[in-house]
Amino acid sequence: MNLIRNNNKEIVRSDGGSGKLPYGSSMWDKVCLAYFSKSDIYPKKMYGDVLWVGMGDAYGPRNQSENVKTTTIIEKDDDIIQRFNIPEKNWNIIEGCAYSHDFKDQKFDFIILDIWAHLIYANELKSLKEKYTKHLKKEGILLHIKTLKIIN
Repeated sequence: MNLIRNNNKEIVRSDGGSGKLPYGSSMWDKVCLAYFSKSDIYPKKMYGDVLWVGMGDAYGPRNQSENVKTTTIIEKDDDIIQRFNIPEKNWNIIEGCAYSHDFKDQKFDFIILDIWAHLIYANELKSLKEKYTKHLKKEGILLHIKTLKIIN
């Protein structure tokens, strides 16, 4: 695993997270359903403006409630965007780095941090939670994958 330092000088992974895992829609949808459920992430219950930090195979955005008004996705890997974007959905896809992209004053009802494959460093998760909490609306909810191994 390659490690780099992010903007906060913390060591983070540079391996692309889940973007480098093999995808097969039926197999991967079952995996996503399981780890979303274990993490209390229920796309069918979402509403308003939603930000997905990481695209994966777009399981979350594909399975959102009809009450979602806007869907924004930030994804670093153009190959993932090309393979899993559904133009008819009119998602706002940002090809960029979740660690450094400036969302300016944008606010969301739900923000889902889902950019890692198997593990995350505690400081990395903490800094991302702090960064994205600033972009929540007043009653907004920040969610992250809870099945990851967290390394101190």
